Amino acid sequence: MTEKTLHGESHVLVTGGTGLIGGELLKAIARRGSRRLWALVRERPRRNAGERLAQRLGGWTAFSGTFSAVEVVRGDVAEPALGIEQAARREIRRDVEIILHCASETSFIRNQTVRRTNIYGIDHLLSFARSCRREPLIVYVSSACQVGAARPGVVPEEGSTPAADHHNEYTWSKAEAERRLLASGLPVLILRPSIVISAALDDRCFARSILWFLPLLRLFDALPIDPDSRIDIVPVSFVVEAALRILGKPRRHGCYHLSAGEAAAATCRTVAQFLDDYYRRPAPLRLIRPQEWCPRDHRRYIDTPLRRGVFGRMRYYLPFLNMDVVFDDRRLREEVDRETLPVPSFLRYLGEVLDLVTEEESLLESQNP
Repeated sequence: MTEKTLHGESHVLVTGGTGLIGGELLKAIARRGSRRLWALVRERPRRNAGERLAQRLGGWTAFSGTFSAVEVVRGDVAEPALGIEQAARREIRRDVEIILHCASETSFIRNQTVRRTNIYGIDHLLSFARSCRREPLIVYVSSACQVGAARPGVVPEEGSTPAADHHNEYTWSKAEAERRLLASGLPVLILRPSIVISAALDDRCFARSILWFLPLLRLFDALPIDPDSRIDIVPVSFVVEAALRILGKPRRHGCYHLSAGEAAAATCRTVAQFLDDYYRRPAPLRLIRPQEWCPRDHRRYIDTPLRRGVFGRMRYYLPFLNMDVVFDDRRLREEVDRETLPVPSFLRYLGEVLDLVTEEESLLESQNP
Protein backbone atom coordinates (compact mmCIF):
# COMPACT_ATOMS: atom_id res chain seq x y z
CA MET A 1 0.00 0.00 0.00
CA THR A 2 1.09 3.54 -0.63
CA GLU A 3 2.08 5.52 2.44
CA LYS A 4 1.02 8.90 1.04
CA THR A 5 -1.13 10.64 3.67
CA LEU A 6 -3.16 13.82 4.02
CA HIS A 7 -1.59 16.47 6.27
CA GLY A 8 -1.13 20.22 6.64
CA GLU A 9 1.53 20.41 3.92
CA SER A 10 -0.35 18.36 1.31
CA HIS A 11 -1.16 19.64 -2.18
CA VAL A 12 -4.69 18.40 -2.87
CA LEU A 13 -7.02 18.55 -5.87
CA VAL A 14 -10.71 17.86 -5.15
CA THR A 15 -13.26 17.11 -7.88
CA GLY A 16 -16.99 17.22 -7.21
CA GLY A 17 -16.72 19.93 -4.56
CA THR A 18 -20.26 21.17 -5.26
CA GLY A 19 -21.72 17.73 -4.49
CA LEU A 20 -22.82 16.28 -1.17
CA ILE A 21 -19.73 14.28 -0.17
CA GLY A 22 -17.21 16.33 -2.14
CA GLY A 23 -18.44 19.61 -0.67
CA GLU A 24 -18.25 18.35 2.90
CA LEU A 25 -14.79 16.86 2.34
CA LEU A 26 -13.61 20.11 0.80
CA LYS A 27 -14.88 22.07 3.81
CA ALA A 28 -13.26 19.67 6.26
CA ILE A 29 -9.86 19.78 4.52
CA ALA A 30 -10.00 23.58 4.29
CA ARG A 31 -10.73 23.85 8.01
CA ARG A 32 -7.91 21.44 8.95
CA GLY A 33 -5.47 23.04 6.55
CA SER A 34 -3.33 22.01 3.58
CA ARG A 35 -0.48 23.62 1.63
CA ARG A 36 -2.57 24.01 -1.55
CA LEU A 37 -6.20 23.05 -2.02
CA TRP A 38 -7.67 23.20 -5.52
CA ALA A 39 -11.36 22.61 -6.24
CA LEU A 40 -12.22 21.58 -9.79
CA VAL A 41 -15.66 23.02 -10.57
CA ARG A 42 -17.72 22.85 -13.75
CA GLU A 43 -19.29 26.09 -14.92
CA ARG A 44 -23.00 26.43 -15.62
CA PRO A 45 -24.61 28.68 -18.24
CA ARG A 46 -25.86 31.16 -15.63
CA ARG A 47 -23.35 30.62 -12.84
CA ASN A 48 -19.57 30.55 -12.99
CA ALA A 49 -17.37 28.12 -11.09
CA GLY A 50 -16.60 30.49 -8.23
CA GLU A 51 -20.26 31.31 -7.64
CA ARG A 52 -21.25 27.65 -7.65
CA LEU A 53 -18.58 26.70 -5.14
CA ALA A 54 -19.27 29.70 -2.91
CA GLN A 55 -22.93 28.76 -2.75
CA ARG A 56 -22.07 25.16 -1.82
CA LEU A 57 -19.66 26.24 0.91
CA GLY A 58 -22.08 28.63 2.53
CA GLY A 59 -22.14 31.84 0.49
CA TRP A 60 -19.61 34.51 -0.40
CA THR A 61 -18.97 35.52 3.21
CA ALA A 62 -17.93 32.00 4.17
CA PHE A 63 -16.01 31.56 0.92
CA SER A 64 -13.99 34.75 1.39
CA GLY A 65 -13.46 33.99 5.08
CA THR A 66 -13.20 30.43 6.34
CA PHE A 67 -12.66 28.91 2.90
CA SER A 68 -10.52 31.63 1.31
CA ALA A 69 -7.65 29.15 0.92
CA VAL A 70 -9.68 27.07 -1.55
CA GLU A 71 -8.52 27.79 -5.10
CA VAL A 72 -11.27 27.44 -7.69
CA VAL A 73 -10.24 25.76 -10.92
CA ARG A 74 -12.63 25.80 -13.86
CA GLY A 75 -12.89 22.40 -15.51
CA ASP A 76 -14.92 19.30 -16.28
CA VAL A 77 -13.86 15.71 -15.64
CA ALA A 78 -15.69 14.63 -18.80
CA GLU A 79 -13.21 16.59 -20.93
CA PRO A 80 -9.57 15.74 -21.79
CA ALA A 81 -7.06 17.08 -19.25
CA LEU A 82 -10.12 17.56 -17.00
CA GLY A 83 -10.94 20.70 -19.00
CA ILE A 84 -8.41 22.72 -16.98
CA GLU A 85 -6.86 25.79 -18.58
CA GLN A 86 -3.18 25.55 -19.41
CA ALA A 87 -1.74 27.80 -16.68
CA ALA A 88 -3.63 26.11 -13.87
CA ARG A 89 -2.97 22.70 -15.38
CA ARG A 90 0.78 23.34 -15.34
CA GLU A 91 0.73 24.30 -11.64
CA ILE A 92 -1.37 21.38 -10.53
CA ARG A 93 0.62 18.85 -12.55
CA ARG A 94 3.80 20.12 -10.93
CA ASP A 95 2.63 20.06 -7.30
CA VAL A 96 -0.43 17.88 -6.69
CA GLU A 97 0.12 14.92 -4.32
CA ILE A 98 -3.45 13.74 -3.69
CA ILE A 99 -6.40 13.80 -6.08
CA LEU A 100 -9.66 13.32 -4.22
CA HIS A 101 -12.11 12.31 -6.93
CA CYS A 102 -15.71 12.86 -5.80
CA ALA A 103 -17.23 14.06 -9.09
CA SER A 104 -19.99 11.69 -10.15
CA GLU A 105 -23.31 11.52 -11.94
CA THR A 106 -25.65 9.72 -9.55
CA SER A 107 -28.77 9.44 -11.70
CA PHE A 108 -30.38 6.00 -12.00
CA ILE A 109 -31.87 6.85 -15.42
CA ARG A 110 -29.62 9.30 -17.32
CA ASN A 111 -27.38 6.59 -18.73
CA GLN A 112 -25.52 8.70 -21.29
CA THR A 113 -24.61 11.35 -18.72
CA VAL A 114 -23.61 8.65 -16.23
CA ARG A 115 -21.21 7.10 -18.71
CA ARG A 116 -19.78 10.45 -19.78
CA THR A 117 -19.01 11.58 -16.24
CA ASN A 118 -18.30 8.32 -14.41
CA ILE A 119 -16.42 6.37 -17.10
CA TYR A 120 -14.92 8.89 -19.49
CA GLY A 121 -14.16 11.04 -16.45
CA ILE A 122 -12.05 8.24 -14.96
CA ASP A 123 -10.11 7.83 -18.21
CA HIS A 124 -9.37 11.56 -18.29
CA LEU A 125 -8.41 11.51 -14.61
CA LEU A 126 -5.94 8.68 -15.19
CA SER A 127 -4.35 10.48 -18.13
CA PHE A 128 -4.04 13.63 -16.05
CA ALA A 129 -2.53 11.76 -13.07
CA ARG A 130 0.06 10.10 -15.32
CA SER A 131 1.21 13.54 -16.46
CA CYS A 132 1.79 14.77 -12.89
CA ARG A 133 5.30 15.06 -11.55
CA ARG A 134 4.69 13.53 -8.10
CA GLU A 135 2.55 10.53 -9.11
CA PRO A 136 -0.38 11.57 -6.94
CA LEU A 137 -2.46 9.23 -4.86
CA ILE A 138 -5.92 8.96 -6.47
CA VAL A 139 -8.59 8.70 -3.79
CA TYR A 140 -11.77 7.55 -5.49
CA VAL A 141 -15.08 8.04 -3.71
CA SER A 142 -16.97 5.09 -5.13
CA SER A 143 -20.12 3.43 -3.78
CA ALA A 144 -20.63 0.25 -1.80
CA CYS A 145 -23.54 -0.37 -4.19
CA GLN A 146 -20.98 -1.07 -6.94
CA VAL A 147 -21.52 -4.68 -5.91
CA GLY A 148 -24.64 -4.71 -8.09
CA ALA A 149 -27.51 -7.14 -7.51
CA ALA A 150 -25.98 -8.87 -4.50
CA ARG A 151 -27.48 -11.77 -2.60
CA PRO A 152 -28.71 -11.08 0.95
CA GLY A 153 -25.88 -11.00 3.48
CA VAL A 154 -22.71 -9.12 4.31
CA VAL A 155 -20.82 -7.80 1.28
CA PRO A 156 -17.01 -7.99 1.56
CA GLU A 157 -14.60 -5.31 0.41
CA GLU A 158 -12.60 -7.37 -2.07
CA GLY A 159 -12.73 -6.61 -5.79
CA SER A 160 -14.84 -4.49 -8.12
CA THR A 161 -17.83 -6.11 -9.83
CA PRO A 162 -18.60 -4.62 -13.27
CA ALA A 163 -19.40 -8.11 -14.61
CA ALA A 164 -22.14 -8.67 -12.03
CA ASP A 165 -25.81 -8.00 -12.69
CA HIS A 166 -26.58 -4.36 -11.99
CA HIS A 167 -29.90 -2.65 -11.38
CA ASN A 168 -28.82 0.46 -13.28
CA GLU A 169 -25.99 2.14 -15.15
CA TYR A 170 -24.89 4.10 -12.09
CA THR A 171 -23.79 1.14 -9.96
CA TRP A 172 -22.18 -0.52 -12.99
CA SER A 173 -20.25 2.68 -13.75
CA LYS A 174 -18.82 2.80 -10.21
CA ALA A 175 -17.65 -0.81 -10.47
CA GLU A 176 -16.17 -0.25 -13.92
CA ALA A 177 -14.41 2.92 -12.75
CA GLU A 178 -12.85 0.95 -9.89
CA ARG A 179 -11.68 -1.72 -12.32
CA ARG A 180 -9.98 0.86 -14.54
CA LEU A 181 -8.33 2.55 -11.59
CA LEU A 182 -6.97 -0.69 -10.16
CA ALA A 183 -5.67 -1.75 -13.59
CA SER A 184 -3.84 1.56 -14.09
CA GLY A 185 -0.82 0.76 -11.94
CA LEU A 186 -1.11 4.16 -10.26
CA PRO A 187 -1.44 4.67 -6.48
CA VAL A 188 -5.16 4.29 -5.75
CA LEU A 189 -7.28 4.31 -2.62
CA ILE A 190 -10.96 3.41 -2.99
CA LEU A 191 -13.53 4.59 -0.46
CA ARG A 192 -16.99 3.05 -0.73
CA PRO A 193 -19.74 4.82 1.22
CA SER A 194 -23.03 3.01 1.51
CA ILE A 195 -26.26 5.05 1.13
CA VAL A 196 -25.38 8.57 2.27
CA ILE A 197 -27.90 10.98 3.81
CA SER A 198 -27.43 14.73 4.16
CA ALA A 199 -28.03 14.77 7.92
CA ALA A 200 -27.24 18.10 9.65
CA LEU A 201 -27.20 19.99 6.33
CA ASP A 202 -29.94 22.57 5.88
CA ASP A 203 -30.21 21.88 2.16
CA ARG A 204 -33.49 20.89 0.54
CA CYS A 205 -31.88 19.72 -2.71
CA PHE A 206 -29.58 17.22 -1.04
CA ALA A 207 -32.40 16.01 1.21
CA ARG A 208 -34.69 15.43 -1.79
CA SER A 209 -32.04 13.74 -3.91
CA ILE A 210 -32.22 10.55 -1.82
CA LEU A 211 -35.43 10.80 0.23
CA TRP A 212 -37.82 12.39 -2.28
CA PHE A 213 -40.06 9.32 -2.37
CA LEU A 214 -40.59 8.90 1.39
CA PRO A 215 -43.35 11.55 1.72
CA LEU A 216 -45.08 9.92 -1.24
CA LEU A 217 -45.42 6.62 0.62
CA ARG A 218 -48.50 8.22 2.14
CA LEU A 219 -50.17 7.70 -1.23
CA PHE A 220 -50.00 3.91 -0.80
CA ASP A 221 -51.63 1.37 1.48
CA ALA A 222 -49.13 -1.38 0.59
CA LEU A 223 -45.89 -1.81 -1.35
CA PRO A 224 -43.68 -4.75 -2.45
CA ILE A 225 -40.98 -4.24 0.18
CA ASP A 226 -39.48 -6.90 2.42
CA PRO A 227 -39.98 -5.66 6.01
CA ASP A 228 -36.93 -7.60 7.23
CA SER A 229 -34.60 -6.30 4.52
CA ARG A 230 -31.66 -4.41 6.00
CA ILE A 231 -30.57 -1.03 4.64
CA ASP A 232 -27.02 0.24 5.16
CA ILE A 233 -27.32 4.02 5.63
CA VAL A 234 -24.85 6.57 7.00
CA PRO A 235 -24.84 10.36 7.42
CA VAL A 236 -22.43 12.41 5.33
CA SER A 237 -20.63 13.61 8.47
CA PHE A 238 -19.66 10.01 9.24
CA VAL A 239 -18.38 9.47 5.70
CA VAL A 240 -16.22 12.60 5.83
CA GLU A 241 -14.73 11.86 9.23
CA ALA A 242 -14.02 8.24 8.31
CA ALA A 243 -12.37 9.29 5.04
CA LEU A 244 -10.15 11.86 6.75
CA ARG A 245 -9.06 9.42 9.43
CA ILE A 246 -8.13 6.81 6.83
CA LEU A 247 -6.26 9.40 4.76
CA GLY A 248 -4.49 10.86 7.77
CA LYS A 249 -2.22 7.88 8.44
CA PRO A 250 -0.60 4.91 6.67
CA ARG A 251 -3.17 2.32 5.60
CA ARG A 252 -3.32 -1.45 5.55
CA HIS A 253 -5.68 -1.72 2.60
CA GLY A 254 -6.49 -0.09 -0.73
CA CYS A 255 -10.30 -0.23 -0.37
CA TYR A 256 -12.64 0.52 2.54
CA HIS A 257 -16.38 0.44 3.07
CA LEU A 258 -17.59 3.56 4.89
CA SER A 259 -20.78 1.91 6.07
CA ALA A 260 -23.08 1.14 8.97
CA GLY A 261 -22.16 -2.53 8.79
CA GLU A 262 -24.01 -5.24 10.67
CA ALA A 263 -23.92 -3.33 13.93
CA ALA A 264 -25.96 -0.30 12.83
CA ALA A 265 -28.00 -1.18 9.74
CA ALA A 266 -31.70 -0.28 9.76
CA THR A 267 -34.55 -2.47 8.51
CA CYS A 268 -37.41 -1.52 6.23
CA ARG A 269 -39.84 -2.42 9.00
CA THR A 270 -38.37 0.03 11.53
CA VAL A 271 -38.16 2.79 8.90
CA ALA A 272 -41.79 2.20 7.88
CA GLN A 273 -42.88 2.35 11.52
CA PHE A 274 -41.03 5.64 11.93
CA LEU A 275 -42.75 7.05 8.84
CA ASP A 276 -46.15 5.90 10.08
CA ASP A 277 -45.60 7.97 13.22
CA TYR A 278 -43.91 10.92 11.51
CA TYR A 279 -46.70 11.37 8.97
CA ARG A 280 -49.47 10.29 11.39
CA ARG A 281 -50.81 7.72 9.00
CA PRO A 282 -54.34 6.57 9.87
CA ALA A 283 -53.26 2.98 9.12
CA PRO A 284 -49.73 1.51 8.94
CA LEU A 285 -48.11 1.06 5.55
CA ARG A 286 -48.28 -2.63 4.71
CA LEU A 287 -44.99 -4.12 3.52
CA ILE A 288 -45.37 -7.24 1.40
CA ARG A 289 -42.34 -9.34 0.48
CA PRO A 290 -41.69 -9.05 -3.29
CA GLN A 291 -41.96 -12.81 -3.79
CA GLU A 292 -45.46 -12.67 -2.26
CA TRP A 293 -46.58 -9.59 -4.21
CA CYS A 294 -48.90 -10.83 -6.95
CA PRO A 295 -50.75 -9.23 -9.90
CA ARG A 296 -53.87 -9.00 -7.76
CA ASP A 297 -51.93 -6.93 -5.16
CA HIS A 298 -50.63 -4.68 -7.89
CA ARG A 299 -54.11 -4.02 -9.27
CA ARG A 300 -55.45 -3.42 -5.77
CA TYR A 301 -52.76 -1.12 -4.41
CA ILE A 302 -51.41 0.58 -7.57
CA ASP A 303 -54.85 1.53 -8.75
CA THR A 304 -54.90 5.21 -9.72
CA PRO A 305 -52.98 7.27 -12.31
CA LEU A 306 -51.16 9.11 -9.50
CA ARG A 307 -50.14 5.92 -7.74
CA ARG A 308 -49.06 4.33 -11.02
CA GLY A 309 -46.96 7.36 -11.92
CA VAL A 310 -45.18 7.55 -8.55
CA PHE A 311 -44.69 3.79 -8.39
CA GLY A 312 -43.18 3.85 -11.88
CA ARG A 313 -40.43 6.18 -10.70
CA MET A 314 -40.06 4.45 -7.34
CA ARG A 315 -39.33 1.10 -9.00
CA TYR A 316 -35.71 2.20 -9.55
CA TYR A 317 -35.25 2.30 -5.77
CA LEU A 318 -37.12 -0.83 -4.75
CA PRO A 319 -34.29 -3.28 -5.65
CA PHE A 320 -31.98 -1.49 -3.22
CA LEU A 321 -34.57 -1.58 -0.44
CA ASN A 322 -35.12 -5.30 -1.02
CA MET A 323 -31.53 -6.52 -1.43
CA ASP A 324 -31.11 -7.11 2.33
CA VAL A 325 -27.38 -6.45 2.32
CA VAL A 326 -25.00 -4.67 4.64
CA PHE A 327 -21.45 -3.74 3.78
CA ASP A 328 -18.61 -5.20 5.81
CA ASP A 329 -16.80 -2.43 7.73
CA ARG A 330 -14.08 -4.53 9.36
CA ARG A 331 -11.24 -2.79 7.53
CA LEU A 332 -12.41 0.61 8.72
CA ARG A 333 -12.74 -0.73 12.25
CA GLU A 334 -9.20 -2.14 12.17
CA GLU A 335 -7.99 1.45 11.93
CA VAL A 336 -10.77 3.51 13.53
CA ASP A 337 -12.36 2.33 16.76
CA ARG A 338 -16.17 2.28 16.77
CA GLU A 339 -16.27 4.14 20.10
CA THR A 340 -14.42 7.12 18.66
CA LEU A 341 -16.38 7.04 15.38
CA PRO A 342 -19.85 5.59 16.02
CA VAL A 343 -22.48 5.27 13.31
CA PRO A 344 -25.54 7.32 14.33
CA SER A 345 -28.83 5.48 14.09
CA PHE A 346 -30.69 6.37 10.90
CA LEU A 347 -33.89 6.94 12.86
CA ARG A 348 -32.19 9.54 15.06
CA TYR A 349 -31.75 12.00 12.19
CA LEU A 350 -34.32 10.85 9.63
CA GLY A 351 -36.96 13.27 10.93
CA GLU A 352 -34.60 16.26 10.62
CA VAL A 353 -33.94 15.45 6.97
CA LEU A 354 -37.59 14.77 6.20
CA ASP A 355 -38.47 18.20 7.56
CA LEU A 356 -36.77 19.56 4.41
CA VAL A 357 -38.65 17.30 1.99
CA THR A 358 -42.18 18.41 1.15
CA GLU A 359 -44.80 16.25 -0.51
CA GLU A 360 -45.39 18.86 -3.23
CA GLU A 361 -41.72 18.95 -4.22
CA SER A 362 -41.57 15.16 -4.13
CA LEU A 363 -44.52 14.92 -6.50
CA LEU A 364 -42.77 17.31 -8.87
CA GLU A 365 -39.60 15.21 -8.60
CA SER A 366 -41.50 12.05 -9.46
CA GLN A 367 -43.04 13.66 -12.54
CA ASN A 368 -39.79 15.21 -13.80
CA PRO A 369 -37.01 12.61 -13.39
